[in-house]
Amino acid sequence: MFNYLIYICALIVIKYLLRCVCISKIYTLVPISLVIIFYFLIFLFISNMNIFVAKLSSGVSGDDLKELFEEYGEVVSANVIKDKFTGESKRFGFVEMSNDEEAQKAIDGLDGCEYDKSVIVVKKAEPREERPRGGGFNSGGNRGGFRRDDNRGGGDRGNYRGRN
Repeated sequence: MFNYLIYICALIVIKYLLRCVCISKIYTLVPISLVIIFYFLIFLFISNMNIFVAKLSSGVSGDDLKELFEEYGEVVSANVIKDKFTGESKRFGFVEMSNDEEAQKAIDGLDGCEYDKSVIVVKKAEPREERPRGGGFNSGGNRGGFRRDDNRGGGDRGNYRGRN
C-alpha cells in the first residue's frame, strides 16, 4: 500500500515538473534531468523482488506458493510454471514480493525447508539470459537432408554445361 502512495506522489511531482518545462523554454534541460533522476529514484523504491522457487512437488499451485510466502510479507504474484503441451507442473515457480527486506527474509527462512514432502530451493531470481531463437525457415544448423561433404549423389558434374 505504501509503495502505491509513493508512486502516486511521484506522478504528481513529475506532472508538475513537466508543466515547468513547458512554461520555461530557456531552462528545459535542468527540469527534464530532474524528472529523469527523480523517476529513477522512485523506481528503485517501488521495484519488486522476483524469487525463484525450485524442487516443488507436482501438486503445488501458485495459490499454495502465495500462501507460503505471505507469512513473510506482501506477495504481488506467485506462479508455478507448467509444461505448455501437457499442462503438468515443471516443479519450479516464481514469487514476486513488494518489499526487498521481506523477500530476503522469505529467502533466508524458506531455502532448504520441507514443503509438501519436498525440500525446496528458494533464491533471488536472476534475469533471463538472451538465447538465440531457433526454428523457422532457413534458421541454420543441420536439420537433416543431404549433406554436401559426403558422396551421396549429386557432386561434381564434370563438363556438363547444359543445353544450348
